Amino acid sequence: MPEQPLETLLTLEPRPGVTRNSEGALLPLHDGRLVFAYTCFTGGSADNSTAHIAARFTTGPDRHRFGDDRVLIAREGDENVMSVSLLRLPDATILVFYLVKNSLN
Repeated sequence: MPEQPLETLLTLEPRPGVTRNSEGALLPLHDGRLVFAYTCFTGGSADNSTAHIAARFTTGPDRHRFGDDRVLIAREGDENVMSVSLLRLPDATILVFYLVKNSLN
């Protein structure tokens, strides 16, 4: 079976108020949409800059159109939250794992 070419679904560039985006996780939802959760840095571009976990959902069965950012996990800890992962359990519950950063140490 020939391999299908890779396809870019979403590009997130820095913009006013968002200095960096990184560490994302993509998960298909039962209704056919996709959710993409990622680290959204708003206070600089260093790993210890202020950040929250944002999410974008596709707007329908067309998996090429994502809606606007939503805050999934607000900033916690002394510095930020980052490095999100998503996992669906057999009962359909979606678990969200992420790092709470209090210092570079």
